[in-house]
Amino acid sequence: MKLFRFALLSLGTLVVSASGTLATTYHVSTSGSDSGTGSQSQPWRTLQHAVDTIAPGDTIIVEPGSYAGCRIGRSGTASAVCTLKAASPGSVVINSLAPTNRHGSLIEVENFDVTVRYWVIDGFELAGGTRSGVDLRDTDFITIQNCIVHNSGRTGIFMAFCYHPLIQNNESYSNGEHGIYQSNSGDFPIIRANNLHDNAAAGLHMNGDRNFTPGDGIISFAVVEKNIIWENGRLGGSGINCDGVSDSVIRNNLLYGNHASGISLYAIDAAEGSSRNRVYNNTIVMPADGRWCINISASSEGQPDPAGNDVRNNILFTPHAFRGSISTYGPAVSGFQSDYNVVVGRFSTDGGGSSMPLSAWQGFGFDTHSIIATPDQLFNNPGAGDYSLRPGSPAIDAGVSLPGDVRDDIVGATRPQGRGYDIGCYEAAGGAIGPLADFSAGPLTGQAPLTVQFADLSTGGATGWTWDFGDGATSAERNPSHTYLIAGSFAITLTVSNSAGQSTKLRPGYIMVAAPPSAPVADFTASPLGGIAPLRVQFTDLSSGAPTSWAWDFGDGATSAERNPSHTYLSAGSFTVGLTVAGAAGQSGRVRGNYIVVTPPAARDFFCAMLSVDAGKRLAGDHGSVHASDDSFLLLKATRLDGDKFGDAVTYVFETGLGSLSSLSFTSESRSSKARQRQQMFLFNASSGEWDLVDTRTLTTTDETTVSVQVPAPSAYISTAGQVRLRIRTGDTRSAKWKHSIDLLKITAAP
Repeated sequence: MKLFRFALLSLGTLVVSASGTLATTYHVSTSGSDSGTGSQSQPWRTLQHAVDTIAPGDTIIVEPGSYAGCRIGRSGTASAVCTLKAASPGSVVINSLAPTNRHGSLIEVENFDVTVRYWVIDGFELAGGTRSGVDLRDTDFITIQNCIVHNSGRTGIFMAFCYHPLIQNNESYSNGEHGIYQSNSGDFPIIRANNLHDNAAAGLHMNGDRNFTPGDGIISFAVVEKNIIWENGRLGGSGINCDGVSDSVIRNNLLYGNHASGISLYAIDAAEGSSRNRVYNNTIVMPADGRWCINISASSEGQPDPAGNDVRNNILFTPHAFRGSISTYGPAVSGFQSDYNVVVGRFSTDGGGSSMPLSAWQGFGFDTHSIIATPDQLFNNPGAGDYSLRPGSPAIDAGVSLPGDVRDDIVGATRPQGRGYDIGCYEAAGGAIGPLADFSAGPLTGQAPLTVQFADLSTGGATGWTWDFGDGATSAERNPSHTYLIAGSFAITLTVSNSAGQSTKLRPGYIMVAAPPSAPVADFTASPLGGIAPLRVQFTDLSSGAPTSWAWDFGDGATSAERNPSHTYLSAGSFTVGLTVAGAAGQSGRVRGNYIVVTPPAARDFFCAMLSVDAGKRLAGDHGSVHASDDSFLLLKATRLDGDKFGDAVTYVFETGLGSLSSLSFTSESRSSKARQRQQMFLFNASSGEWDLVDTRTLTTTDETTVSVQVPAPSAYISTAGQVRLRIRTGDTRSAKWKHSIDLLKITAAP
């Protein structure tokens, strides 16, 4: 029994693993030999021999000194994890390659045939790797912790197709590219509490890279938290660079002095733009030459653009004159949320091509509750790299509660310490609690001038009040009243304070003031403005001020109370149109002089439709014989009229089809066989029922005589059926018989 125990102890220290199997602790020393047992008294010499020898659950302790690297190709198990650990953190320096290294990296974890699983690599300094300090490829559940990695040719800690890696409490600096690089579609990475600084490119770069298989080209379900990342990106690359990182949380990180962007969500190589990420409680302070604090870019090669990202409780400051807090690729990024941040007043919706103030950004529905503050207002000593919150910082208690994702801060302090979550990666220590602002007011709506009474509802013992009424007026009273003189929508802000701090409550658009009513102002238009009678005109009301009644005067004696009437002008003329409108606050009128101009219609000729011989004897012809100057005529023989005088009388009927007359004339051509005959012309007055004498003359020749008569005031001489009746009486001056020839008789009329 004693011999058996001695043999076991000579191989190393035995412990029982989580699986219940015996686990051994081995040692490696610069004074050891790979032909030894690996015990503390007989340590091995090389890391490569150690990692090739141990079984699942075993631990390798590396004593202080400088060593060549190694390549790990065997696995532990979930209950029997393999460990490669420095005897004390930083006491072991790995600064040269082992013959087994294939990628120029100091510690490589890879097996071309199988996935390597369940290792912990703990506490080493890895200096000057040709490619990387630590290089993981096709792994699962590998932990890298408490290591210092620097001056690598490319990346400090590199991963490709690595699932469930835990990278925590490491320092990676002065590397040729990135501090940490998670590449290809490895899911569930945890990148926690690392110090990443002075790397030429990104502090942390994650790239799903759809161009390499197997995998979906997306890194999913990452946790990136409590890292301090500074002075990276002089050759480009954000503090935290996410090329196809989705459904992940980025929280409680401190980024300052990074010379590209702070956090970037995008897709260049990945299968989709970084989407559905929760970016919570980070502090990002950019240098003067930096880019945007948060940059959400459109995908570059046709992949889906980033969508559904949620940005809350972050401090986002840059002193740059143009760049600002958040840049997106458009004003309507799908599912994008941003609020309860401390910001500078510059934002972009065109990929950083232009910037807009906070008020314009809020117009898209973003950062409604966010505030603007400077580092000196926020932090204890930003010049010395102390970004913890100073007493009275406006970030204290100003965030939104996020208990499902953020329960503590960057140093493990429980959130919240006060009345609410602090904004940024630090939660200020609890103590005396400042007041919490709240208020009400009434009335909230009305017409100017509107007097509103404000009531302070703040809790926590406020001793000071500052009101901003949104129209330029302020008050320091606790319960002030204020009169709004102009119309508008007014945001109300109350800031309350006491010795323990202050709090601000903003209610956007809280008071709505309408303009007082005013009398309507009459105006109108019409179409057409001119034409031939009868002219139908459409009138259109253009009055402002909400009139409720309308009174039109069309200038020809007609009126209307309709809002948009039509009216027909029957006669020619120039007409002045007036409109009077009235409303609750009064009335006004508008007159347009000579607005409608109606011209008379063109006159046209009408020929008689019938005739009757009232005196005399018809010898030849009928009504058709007098339609034209030709060889056809109406021939009459005079008969005795009164006493012994001879003559004739004929009534001519004209069917015009007109409803009115604006002008009327008639023309006759006739001759008599005996000269000096008196001729009288009568028109039938449709209104009086009488025959009116409209012309009388003496015919002095037996030659053909043309008579034209213009009738004044012709409107009475047309019947409702459009008929005009003309009677011509010729003779009564001679006692001898004579003959009378009528060649033409017509009227010329216009409505």
